[in-house]
Amino acid sequence: MNDDFELSRRKALAALGTIGAASAGAGLGTSAYFSDQETFENNELVAGTLDLKMDWEEHYSDWSTDETQVDGGSVETRMEPPTDSTPGTWTAFPIGSTSPDVWVRSDDSVGTDGDSSLDAYMDNTSIEAYPDPDDDGIQDAATTICGSDSDLADVPDDRDPTASESLRTLNNSSESGRGEATFDDVDDGDGTGPLPLLNLEDVKPGDYGEVTFSFHLCDNPGFVWLTGDLEEARENGTTESEADDPDEDGPTDEVVTETSAIPDSDVELLEEIRVAVWYDDNCDNIQQRGTSPEGLVTGGSLADFLTDAASGDGIPLTGDIAASEGGGMGRNCFSGGSKHCIGFSWWLPVDHANEIQSDSVSFDLGFYTEQCRHNDQTVDTECEPCSFDTTVSTDPEVSILNTDASAFPDLSTFVRVDTAAGNAGDLVSEDFALCEGGCDQDVTATFNPGERQADIVFVFDDTGSMGDEISTLQSQITSFIDDVEAEGIDARYALVSFKDTVETDLDFTSDSDAIQTAVNGLFATGGDDFPEDNLDALGVATRNLSPDSGTALSTYRSGAQRIIIDITDASGHVDEEGTDAPFTDLTRSDIEGYLSGYTYYAVSTDLTFGDGEITKREVANLVDGTWIDIASADFDVILSDLVDEITAPTYRLDYTTPNTTTTGDPRTVELQVDDPTGTLHGEATYTP
Repeated sequence: MNDDFELSRRKALAALGTIGAASAGAGLGTSAYFSDQETFENNELVAGTLDLKMDWEEHYSDWSTDETQVDGGSVETRMEPPTDSTPGTWTAFPIGSTSPDVWVRSDDSVGTDGDSSLDAYMDNTSIEAYPDPDDDGIQDAATTICGSDSDLADVPDDRDPTASESLRTLNNSSESGRGEATFDDVDDGDGTGPLPLLNLEDVKPGDYGEVTFSFHLCDNPGFVWLTGDLEEARENGTTESEADDPDEDGPTDEVVTETSAIPDSDVELLEEIRVAVWYDDNCDNIQQRGTSPEGLVTGGSLADFLTDAASGDGIPLTGDIAASEGGGMGRNCFSGGSKHCIGFSWWLPVDHANEIQSDSVSFDLGFYTEQCRHNDQTVDTECEPCSFDTTVSTDPEVSILNTDASAFPDLSTFVRVDTAAGNAGDLVSEDFALCEGGCDQDVTATFNPGERQADIVFVFDDTGSMGDEISTLQSQITSFIDDVEAEGIDARYALVSFKDTVETDLDFTSDSDAIQTAVNGLFATGGDDFPEDNLDALGVATRNLSPDSGTALSTYRSGAQRIIIDITDASGHVDEEGTDAPFTDLTRSDIEGYLSGYTYYAVSTDLTFGDGEITKREVANLVDGTWIDIASADFDVILSDLVDEITAPTYRLDYTTPNTTTTGDPRTVELQVDDPTGTLHGEATYTP
């Protein structure tokens, strides 16, 4: 039994050529298809009802002045990342972008209504919603969710704002004066009637938008997929400036109508438009979830998104209850009778050139659901069994640094092979065999891939006993940055400090002056009790927790090696069974999950003084990290050793796991390397 809600195509993301800059219009249509049937599936009787109902609110920013205006005040925004000296809490836009363009403050009070800047900004950029009975473009609360008198959308007429009792924003181009429309009252050759959900014209580089969909499964729990499909991509000829662009390629009359043809397409707009899909836990059009992979369902180019969304049933979404609770098997189901939200954002980066002028793309979006009960969504893991013995001992020459799962099920595993051939880059893809879940994986190996990226977070104890280490870091941090950059690594840095509280001193940046300023701001004070709140600091560094002061870290870059350098001379508080741990609720298993996918270096002591404490050596052992005794050498020597570790030759092994289930459980990666010195083995875990 299944139920579809499809947002069907119209003229979506159509670029209108201008000299020197590209512009685009966007469109997503809406329609709905439902079924309620009794069938025999896998010799099991499947019966009952499954009813999917939808609502939404859409935002669009074109940088117009009215976006930051409120009665009696103005919205506080900034174009540079907040620093440790920036007061307040900030939200970055576009949502899902690794290089945000604007930050909006969320903890202030502006205007006569006293809303925060973020609330006012969201209201000012909201252009259409459902239900929206007062037609102001801002979503109103639904009073009736399920049943025949539901306030939510579940039939095709619901997308027509002129239909009787429709609750979609009534907004046409001639009446709204805003340039966005939900229906067209002028016959422009396409006829009149409801327009797509996203109907944006004259989009400029740097513009962005998002729509958050709320879906409600009435009656029964269900598995849910996000679906999509390319309808059409066109080159639409070329303007003079487009033809002159060195990145312009392909025939001027190219038309692509099949998703499977996207990899061979030269319609540049497919690659230039970026999208992100996330679990909107608070249903407020803002990404909150910080668990790996950063709360994103998927992200990347529109081309990659459509390819994934058109595959099989679509992109599987992870629900809020175990499948067994809903009577099924496999990944989590979505509970019945509850509200669930998925955000979809898009943006046109400011750094593209003229190659997209006149290009157009149209595509479908939708949701597909099947009942959870008697439904086995366990991934078919039938595969080629591991080609090597996975029970042999690992070798010290092979270090699996971390596995980047931000584009799951596409994975990048970073590996170091400390042999002559490994360090020289002489190993090739055929020299690596990788197993996950007992299955051989098809890997592509790249040595020191391209301009290797690393996002590095210093987690620093700034209590009174750390004065010497702080002084050394202040004098050596610029040399540290220069040495890393000299090895061709594109690195960003962040700083999180802790005592029994945690502060974000610096969000990710490559600005060496900003980094030096943040480090100079460290001051050794406090810390009267021996254990500190180090685990919560690691939670902040991995974006799973919010700091006590400062802003939450922005998103790690997809494909970048994620490195945490944890420096302290104290143990950490830990919540253990039978103890009443102060300051933290985190357990050993919590921190093991948080650090999955990270390269972890601990520079610390190995001392504890009682229950409810954990050393960083224990943490390093839990996550296959590296522990360095803080008393083993002068701290400047330790920093130099860390540079050597970070810049050592590295291989990136790319593969796609066939097991797309995300249960939150760790997976074991086993590796065999055919090196001239002999066969070597390594092992590590990651959590999708």
